[in-house]
Amino acid sequence: MSQSLSSFWNSPYFVPEPDNWHLKEDAPEELKKEFEEYMKAS
Repeated sequence: MSQSLSSFWNSPYFVPEPDNWHLKEDAPEELKKEFEEYMKAS
């Protein structure tokens, strides 16, 4: 099954720290919502 990457992956607001993925505080609300949904589903 193929799944497209969420838009936050290539966003300058995404911080992929080991064991601490997060978005910067000034990320757009739409991106924050997408990130939260992705993390809940993972």
